Amino acid sequence: MKDIKSKGTYCIVQDKYTLSIDYTYYVEWGDYETPGSEDLEITAVYLDEADITDFYWDYLLDIIDEEVIQYARDNV
Repeated sequence: MKDIKSKGTYCIVQDKYTLSIDYTYYVEWGDYETPGSEDLEITAVYLDEADITDFYWDYLLDIIDEEVIQYARDNV
């Protein structure tokens, strides 16, 4: 199989705000000798139109990261 590099945006839409997380997802397929690997790079985070990328890295990464990587896996 071919390795994948996929870009996308994960969104959480609520009545009063929208959180948008831009990411790049990398998958390297393994074989019987070498295990595969994956990586998720968060490139930008917006709360409505305000850039909160630094805030995401400081406070939200551990809370939301698993949701984003699962979304990326499902949407390759």
